[in-house]
Amino acid sequence: MQRLIGRDALLDVLADAMTTHRLVTLVGTGGVGKTSVGYELARRLSAKYADGVHLVELVTVVDEGATYEALATALDVN
Repeated sequence: MQRLIGRDALLDVLADAMTTHRLVTLVGTGGVGKTSVGYELARRLSAKYADGVHLVELVTVVDEGATYEALATALDVN
């Protein structure tokens, strides 16, 4: 994956948010770079968390029940 250009300020804000919140959600219109920002944030922060950082892609989730399943799958819990 290529390094993001011009997103350092956003990544700093998100990294700061992760110090006080266990869950950070990225939302926005398609194509603005949410996935790229999420992966870069996870890469930067993964060493700071003993259990790592988990990304949950909800783009394909179509109903509420599937949301919980997607989260459980990403966290590897039953």
